[in-house]
Amino acid sequence: MNTMKKMYAIAAIVLALGVCNLAIVAHASANLTWGGASVDDLPGGAEKYVGLVFGDVTDLIDVEGPIAIGGDLKVPGGFSVNHGVNGKTISGSDDMTLVVGGSANTGNGNVMGRAGIANQRAADHYNLSCIDSKGHTYPNGTYETIDTGTFFTDAQSDFKDITATLNGMPSNAQVSSDGYGTYNFAGDPDAQILVYHVDASNFSSFQFQFHLKEGQQAVVNFTSDSVTFRNGGVTINGSSSDKTLREYANSIVLNFPNATSISTTGASHYGFFLAPYADLTGSGGNICGHTVVNSITGRNGFELHLSLGGGGDSSSSSSEESSSSSSSEESSSSSSEESSSS
Repeated sequence: MNTMKKMYAIAAIVLALGVCNLAIVAHASANLTWGGASVDDLPGGAEKYVGLVFGDVTDLIDVEGPIAIGGDLKVPGGFSVNHGVNGKTISGSDDMTLVVGGSANTGNGNVMGRAGIANQRAADHYNLSCIDSKGHTYPNGTYETIDTGTFFTDAQSDFKDITATLNGMPSNAQVSSDGYGTYNFAGDPDAQILVYHVDASNFSSFQFQFHLKEGQQAVVNFTSDSVTFRNGGVTINGSSSDKTLREYANSIVLNFPNATSISTTGASHYGFFLAPYADLTGSGGNICGHTVVNSITGRNGFELHLSLGGGGDSSSSSSEESSSSSSSEESSSSSSEESSSS
């Protein structure tokens, strides 16, 4: 019997006995291996993750796809992972969709897929359940013990190089502001990549207007070391529909090469949100696409959302496996045990 089957068998026994406050732990040989990334291969090894966070995640409410966290997960109010897009929900998965390199302290909630925690502390209470691809639910506290190795340090090193390279690309397109919060991102309609540099650091009641042909990409370099967004959103080719914006999210890179602090309040962002040095604070609103940051502190229902197509396909019934890291995650030993979470 493999590790997951043993873990679920133990979980069933625990439920039958009515035992509470018990973490179900599988001691697995799962190792994460960074798949690499470059300017020509974005998001590279982060493709399967909606969020890749090198430090802690605090009070994030919902992540529509998988997330990998290098530090601690601290969400005492509850947390949900990998549920998919509204109307195209994911019923469960056999993939590891929650990865925590530190310890996890959570309220109730569930993970569509498997959860892996590297360094769970006895004082922390992990209370999320897991749901597999057949829709079977396993009890709160179910996770596998994993080894994250150098996954997060290698990933952060790659993305620090990438953010600098993108910032070094010369501008070939123009962004103009009407002085009232509307920013128009214009450029050569025949250019494959449109590159912008934006020096402003405070965006209030804003609207970013992009004009992209199919297959065209935009790189927006926000060059300030601290950036604030408040009450704003995006249109692409004149459309503000969530479906259209999600479809184009993989065509836009929002790059923050110098930012160590980013605050977003009541705003929606669509694109590859690349800020490997930044501590991100989000209050309400969301980021749709891939988010790569140093840490996340959420408030008032801040969420990470899936794009439509590429890198996180919400139309599938389970998350895609990508690169050899997925195979490594799924390898497991034959031993498992129960341990109390105090």
